[in-house]
Amino acid sequence: MRTAAISCDDDHTLAYHLGGRTCECNLYPLCRRHHRAKQAPGWHLDQPRPGELIWTLPSGRRYTSTIDPYPV
Repeated sequence: MRTAAISCDDDHTLAYHLGGRTCECNLYPLCRRHHRAKQAPGWHLDQPRPGELIWTLPSGRRYTSTIDPYPV
């Protein structure tokens, strides 16, 4: 299920206090549930390029998610 961006947190993939930049390359809209999961022990989130997220779960399993670009 997708959540409208207006209901999401604009979240830093790499936390700002750890040196993460506030730019498209490090921001992604996450619903509150996924935002909390990202911060839970054992979870890891990478964003190799804007709009592509790689989630690593505590089990080591990895999932890749991408967003559809917004037409300009």
